[in-house]
Amino acid sequence: MRIKRTKIERISLSFFIAIVLFLVPEPLFANNEETIAGKCGYNSVRAGNPSYQVMNCLLTEAALRAEIPVPPEVVKGIATQENGEWLHFNEEGEAVISDDGGIGLMQITNIQGYERERLKNDLVYNIETAVNMLVNHFKRNDLPRMNDHHPKYIESWYFSVMAYNGIKPVNSPIIQKTGERNLDAYQENVFRYIEERNSVILKHREFLFKAADFSYDPNQTANIKFMKMNYKLNDSLTQTKHHFQTGDVLFAADDVKLRSSPSTTSLVEIINVGEALKVTGDFVYDERSESLNHFVWYPVSVNEKTGYIASSYLQEDEPVISVSSFASEEEETEALPFVEFYQSQAVKKTAVIGYRMAGADLLFSQLLFFDDRKRVKAENKNAQK
Repeated sequence: MRIKRTKIERISLSFFIAIVLFLVPEPLFANNEETIAGKCGYNSVRAGNPSYQVMNCLLTEAALRAEIPVPPEVVKGIATQENGEWLHFNEEGEAVISDDGGIGLMQITNIQGYERERLKNDLVYNIETAVNMLVNHFKRNDLPRMNDHHPKYIESWYFSVMAYNGIKPVNSPIIQKTGERNLDAYQENVFRYIEERNSVILKHREFLFKAADFSYDPNQTANIKFMKMNYKLNDSLTQTKHHFQTGDVLFAADDVKLRSSPSTTSLVEIINVGEALKVTGDFVYDERSESLNHFVWYPVSVNEKTGYIASSYLQEDEPVISVSSFASEEEETEALPFVEFYQSQAVKKTAVIGYRMAGADLLFSQLLFFDDRKRVKAENKNAQK
């Protein structure tokens, strides 16, 4: 029998339902696997800064779910450059606002087409907006491209990262007056964070940028005019380490520790460089919520044992040792002692060494630069492996 309700009863019922929907935590009504917040266990209704590893998850998921999937390493590198501690809210519970008006975690300044208040109050929206901006830069035809501009390669996003901050003279890859590499450019800082927090060496330094490639007045703030629109490198670029699938057979990129749980505090055994491993499930995040690591952990099986290995130390191709070609035979001969030292001291047996630089002096400086950074990071790297 159909129950008839009075108008007052219907209004009261509607009001009761509205109150319940407002008070009950969001995850009870959202499909956790379909929302970024649900996937990462972040309650966006109860605003606040999540733990570092929950933030790692939010950044990773937003990157992978973009219209054009972005290597999560890139998005996390930008977040670190913009806000080193990955904080969206200040101590008063309000969004962090920079002196130049940058909003929240991703320091969004160009808000045209986006909701300003939501950028301040909704952390996930702030991240998604930044990723959307990055993707739009990637689709531009007025920015130079690396090799075939495939989005799975981290280096392909070099000029998109530059544009995220602005294609201004301060971010020119080359200092016009000296012809030297501009290591203080925004995108260079982001790529350094990617290397340091993921224990990887990128190949953006191998592209032969020249002063003539970038037309600008260093005393003005007008945008740079790009004179060369494509850069080629014979070597393959660096793929994101967040794309491996269950069943993939990978190789250890170094002598690495197989962990019993997804953290650096456990150990099963040492896996030798080049050993084959099988991925047995989806990647997970560090079980220590405040770990500052950007990488993720993959469950793997190897030598009849199972455990976890940091994504930084997995690769699809079996490691090889080789020396890249130099500008001349004389240059290669002169550089060989540096290359051999770098191979033995800095990256053991795993890296493809040698940079196609304009001159041997620049090559040597790059090798020594990497060696210095490796020594600084050595203790940290050993703890991660």
